Formats: sequence, C-alpha cells, structure tokens
Amino acid sequence: MSITGTCTVTVADVDFGTLEQVLGNEVINSSVSVLCSKGLPFRLTFSPTANTGSTAANLIPVGPGNPDRIPFRVTRTGPATGIGRGTTPADAISVALRTNLTAARTPRPGTYVRARTIYINY
Repeated sequence: MSITGTCTVTVADVDFGTLEQVLGNEVINSSVSVLCSKGLPFRLTFSPTANTGSTAANLIPVGPGNPDRIPFRVTRTGPATGIGRGTTPADAISVALRTNLTAARTPRPGTYVRARTIYINY
C-alpha cells in the first residue's frame, strides 16, 4: 500500500472597501490557511519557481474604458515553510499576509480587482 500526501490552501478575499482616493498607506492584514497531510513538509510562495515572499501588481478596473491602475503589494509576514499537522479544520496552519496599496493617486471611479496566486510546494 502507498499513502500519498496532499495540501490545500484557503485564503479570503482582501477588500479595501470604498475609498475616495488612494493615500498609499492603506493596509489589510489577513492570513492563509494551510492543510497538509500529517508530517508532510510544505513551502508557500508567490511564484511557481522561486521562494518569493512578496508580490507586486496593479488593481485593474472592471469594464472597458478606464486605463487607471492602483499598485499594491502582498507580503507573507508569517513563515514560508511548515510541516503538515493533518487535513481536518482543527489541523490548519495559519500564515500571515499583509496587503498594502503602495502609491498615492486619485483613480477614476469604478471597481478595481486583481487575483493573485499563492503556490504551495510539497
């Protein structure tokens, strides 16, 4: 018999709410929940090939005709590696994240979004 290991990652959406302008100092602290098979080592990164602890990108507007972008950065503030404790909710390992808007600007009104990928290597 062979037992294979598995890992899953869960993270909630980060929502800066409604702003009139971006001051460049807005911050949201959140976390990633990691469930890995008992004893299975894992590493969280923002790149599939490198051990990156942060990622920068731009929030982009929903819909056509708006060229504005809002720069942001997501930084892992918790440990990048760990050892799985099991795959039930009680076994979850929490890894802290910090998301901040990085530049002051007054973008056009609209909804701005961006998806980022968190990779788990095990």
